[in-house]
Amino acid sequence: MPVNEPGAAFALLALAAVPSMPELLNLAERAALRGGRVVLAGRSGASAERKGAGDYVTDVDRASERAIREVLGAGADIVGMNCGRGPDRAIVIIREMRQVTDAPLIAYPNAGLPITTGGRTTYELGPEEMVKDYPALLDAGCNIVGGCCGSNPEHIRLIADVVRSRRAR
Repeated sequence: MPVNEPGAAFALLALAAVPSMPELLNLAERAALRGGRVVLAGRSGASAERKGAGDYVTDVDRASERAIREVLGAGADIVGMNCGRGPDRAIVIIREMRQVTDAPLIAYPNAGLPITTGGRTTYELGPEEMVKDYPALLDAGCNIVGGCCGSNPEHIRLIADVVRSRRAR
């Protein structure tokens, strides 16, 4: 049932890759009125581009603090990023987001970019390669982690292992 239909009920709604801020705010407000938890993972990791020598430029420099505050004000409980090229970019984005909010942060980056060869699509990062960045992602202030495009059960198992090992400390 769509969020805007009368009687729509849910425990958790994830809003990801919504194309416009007004649409995102509208969805967050409508969802919050329904009483469920609203997760916003609206920043694509593709927006973090390497400037050179380890520096990144992201759209954080262009009103992300305002955007984070607006979506939290509209009813989102959790903010973060999804998709993109991989966890290395997610680290940069989450670190910048953590500087402007104490709200829980979520990240579920892609396993790199897709590679299509002979009609078969794979992704740049295998499970072991992808998961090596997850300790730094958690250290950057991320509270909830996962995987997006290209992630398979082995990726998720290894990510869960990282989270469990950190909780055991």
